Parts: sequence; C-alpha cells; structure tokens
Amino acid sequence: MMKFLRSVRQNVIDNGNLKKYLLYASGEILLVMIGILLALRVNQWNDNRKEQTLEQTYYCKLREDIQQDSLQIDKMILENNDRIHQCNLMIHLLQSGNPDPYDLARAEVGSISKTTFTFKTSTAAFEDLKSSGNLKILRDHAIKDSLIHYYATLAGYIDVIDVNSDYTVALYYDPSKDFRDLGWQYLAHTRAVLDTTLVNPQALDIYPFPSPGIRKQLLSDAIFFLTTNGRKAQWYQIMKAEIMRMYALLKQKC
Repeated sequence: MMKFLRSVRQNVIDNGNLKKYLLYASGEILLVMIGILLALRVNQWNDNRKEQTLEQTYYCKLREDIQQDSLQIDKMILENNDRIHQCNLMIHLLQSGNPDPYDLARAEVGSISKTTFTFKTSTAAFEDLKSSGNLKILRDHAIKDSLIHYYATLAGYIDVIDVNSDYTVALYYDPSKDFRDLGWQYLAHTRAVLDTTLVNPQALDIYPFPSPGIRKQLLSDAIFFLTTNGRKAQWYQIMKAEIMRMYALLKQKC
C-alpha cells in the first residue's frame, strides 16, 4: 500500500501538477490521521477489555473472601451454641443435689471455651483493591459502597463481641475468687499437670462440693456466661445475614 502511494505521489510531482499534489498530500495526511485514530481506538478497546477482565477477577476474589467469612461465622456459631449448651448444663448441675465435681468443672470450662476467638474478616482482595489503586475499576458503585459498608459494619460488630468476651474471661479469672473452692483442681488440664510425686490430689478435695456460697457464686457465673453467649448468638446471626447479603451481590458479578 505504501509503495503504491509513493508511486502515485512521484507521478504527480513529475507531472508538475501542484493542485493534484496538494489533494494527494491532503489525502495522505487524512489516511495517516485515520490510521492513528483507529490505532488509538484499538488500544482503548484493549485497555477497556483488560479493565473489564480485571474487574471480573476482583469480583470473583471478593466473593471468595466473603465465602470464607461465611464459613468462619458458621464455625463460630457452632462453637457458641456449644458454649450455651455447657452453660445450661452447668446450671442444671448446680440445681441438682450433689453435682459431680468433674462434670461441673468440665461444664464451667465449656461455658467459656474459645470465647476469645475473634472473627476476622477476609480482606485480601479488598485490601489489594485499595493499595493498588484499582478500587476505581469497580464500575458498579452500589457494589463498591456495599463493600465499604460491609467491612465497616462487621468491624463494629466484632468490637462489641470482643467486649463481651473480655468481660467473660475477666470474670472467670477474677483473682479475688478462691479457685480451690470453685473446684479448679478438678479441671482436666489442671489434673494433667498435677505432679502426684509432690502433691496429694486427695488433699485438694472439698466436701461437700460445692458449698452453699460457692454454689451461689458458680450459679451467678453460669448465668453471666449464658447471657454473654446469648448476646453473641444474636450478633453472630446479624453478621451472618450481612455476610449472605454481600455474597448474593457479588455472586451476580461472578
């Protein structure tokens, strides 16, 4: 094509026809401009296609993160349900005539088991979007706003749950308590490290167990543990609903 144009141009110049040469030159410039514009459009189309592909990839990564949040909240709900069961069992044992100290000790530990395990949102994709400056490629502003709201809202719920956990642990480990009277010597992890070559385990036993005062203390603790775990159950369900809402939005995109 270029060889043909050069031939035409040379022919016009040789014939000394200035008007035809100017027309030819204008046409050649126009062709070059059209070529540049086409190249720019192709480049723009390629850039848009790459951005769309990257946007789609991020939507899928975000959905995977939210799915991990869903699995995590399900696990924490199950653990909390087990704590609630242990609280009720603890109350049941205390309301009975002579609870087995080992059963009561196990129920007490079960009432707060893993209570300080905190929920951590999976933020890998969202943090990558922010740090790389790619947040702008999410063209669906409703999704973008929902993501910002999602992570901020869950962070607030987690703070409230952690406060409940801190108070629970503080009560359980209250140093003003008499832990022997509370029956900690019957806990499995205590018995496991009790050196019977140095310590007489039978001398740590208490009869009757629990005493009226300790029964009252343990019953109070059990009610407190039941209440904090019940409050957690409510927050976990609210979080679960928020997670599923966000997952449904992203599922439409991926």
